[in-house]
Amino acid sequence: MVNAQNGSPIAPIEMHLKTANGFLSTAETVPPSDDHHLGQVLPMMQNIAAMNLPTILVHVIDREGDSVFHMRQWSAAGFLFLVRGKKRKVCWRGKLVKYSTIAARLEAEGAFRESRKVTIKGKPGVQYIAEVDVVLDSPATHKVNGQMMIIPGETITLRLVIAKVVDPKSGEVLSTWYLLTNVPSDVPTEQIALWYYYRWNIESFFRLLKKGGQQLEHWQQESGLAILNRLLLTSMACAIVWNLQRDESSEAKEFKQELVHLSGKRLKRRHPPTAGILFSGLCSLFRMLDYLDKKGYDRSKSEQLKTTAAKFMPGLIDV
Repeated sequence: MVNAQNGSPIAPIEMHLKTANGFLSTAETVPPSDDHHLGQVLPMMQNIAAMNLPTILVHVIDREGDSVFHMRQWSAAGFLFLVRGKKRKVCWRGKLVKYSTIAARLEAEGAFRESRKVTIKGKPGVQYIAEVDVVLDSPATHKVNGQMMIIPGETITLRLVIAKVVDPKSGEVLSTWYLLTNVPSDVPTEQIALWYYYRWNIESFFRLLKKGGQQLEHWQQESGLAILNRLLLTSMACAIVWNLQRDESSEAKEFKQELVHLSGKRLKRRHPPTAGILFSGLCSLFRMLDYLDKKGYDRSKSEQLKTTAAKFMPGLIDV
């Protein structure tokens, strides 16, 4: 779950781990061992709805979620979703056309407007957006008992938000997103595009797990349960590091510099510390504090650092 206002991570909500003996899960109902991961989305939506969280939830899903069958399921169940489209045709202005055709016509009509400056793949860009309503009224294809079936369904109307990122110097289009959503029209187009932009935080999550001091692919736990437990702890640590990374208070900046020093890694001059460096420094800090606790050394300075760490990581460090 991420904050819709600023994209900062809040917490992992649900996690499944597929093992040779089936799924392990934090959900009360474990998915069947042969369940496709897209088929797990609706039960997950239902589980989260049962938590009665004090907010409106929008489920942001990558291109694999561009499935007429599943979007009809989610819509019928009353869930809000935002899905990145892949190559398909939708009904627009009475004709069945591709997303790219809609984008080209909107471009010719001058419908795109500048939204915001963004960073994509480490490069600066300018995001432009346009929006139209499209209709999904064709039968869905869905595998049932191992066979692909044609399944008719109700017509649904969705908002199609097209967001493209352009290089401000060359004018080259760096990326184009076709975003399908049933979020009400009172939510601005710019907000829809921003929410999908926030979804890319998951890529930094994978980097933290694999390279940011965690080295997931080299873990040596020998059971699925042990791996799941470690994944849960590491996921929460990732969320903590992300929130610290975005904190611009003077105390946070000073603490981040301490973590950079403890990480033993180099940071480019005037560049903010990466999540990976903060993560490595945090692990070093924990080891150092644990060592000092066990040895009973003079802790006047370490207590001050521990107090600062506890402020940003409440519940993880006892002061």
